[in-house]
Amino acid sequence: MSMTLLAQSALGGLLHGGIYALLALGLSLSWGLLRLVKLSHFALAFLGAYITYHLGTNYGCPPWLSAMVVVPLFFMIGVALHAIFVRYTVTEFASLLVTFGITVLIESLIQWIWSADFRTYETSYAQESIRIGPLFVPVLELFAFIAALVLSVGAWVCLHKTSLGKALRANVFTAAASILQAKPEVLDIRNGVVVDADTGNERIGLDEVARIVYFRPDTLPPGFQAEFVATRHYVPRAWPFAFTNGIQASYLEIDIDTGFVKLLKHWCVEDCGTVINPQL
Repeated sequence: MSMTLLAQSALGGLLHGGIYALLALGLSLSWGLLRLVKLSHFALAFLGAYITYHLGTNYGCPPWLSAMVVVPLFFMIGVALHAIFVRYTVTEFASLLVTFGITVLIESLIQWIWSADFRTYETSYAQESIRIGPLFVPVLELFAFIAALVLSVGAWVCLHKTSLGKALRANVFTAAASILQAKPEVLDIRNGVVVDADTGNERIGLDEVARIVYFRPDTLPPGFQAEFVATRHYVPRAWPFAFTNGIQASYLEIDIDTGFVKLLKHWCVEDCGTVINPQL
């Protein structure tokens, strides 16, 4: 085997690994942080791919346009599944069984509608490649690899480096420390479990912390504000005053069982003073 062929094979394996990493990112977040094994994550991804294929081959809808419909739709499906798991306190093993059953149903639905035959969605750029010396880099696999890399790094940065991520982690440490009767600074989060920062001994899972915070706050010490949210406010520093010539109001609907907030209406009233040019 020549070195060129070996390098081309290694490059193909690396790019295909990016596609699998993109699929595994959501599962890693749900399992690592929430301790829920959602096997249906992959089945939902395949169903989304088949819907994209169906829209493209039957209605001429380009993949990027289909993604604008499929991605938000399946995001809401994932949120609904998670809300059900939280509402009924589904354990890690139970989530494995439930999502396995959902996976079987989705696969049966796919075979019923599209059969089990091999299908290919041909696009103008599916077979394009970039030549770098003796190697050919497939454009489609390259985009998937870049997307997986960006999303993985972005998720890590959001959780560890941004002020919002640090605030959320601080809330988790405060809640866990209150439950464990420990100091927040001696705790850490590893593989979805709150552990002792020095010894690494497991103390309590993040799923149990969330369950106590949201469903059993009465067991927490008096005066402790149980919440897993982070709020930020903007205060102008360049001048000692602020213009208050407008007001905004929102009309919300809150599901007391799941805690989901739905925006029904939003008003924005602005007093711009004397209008110099009414056509503006």
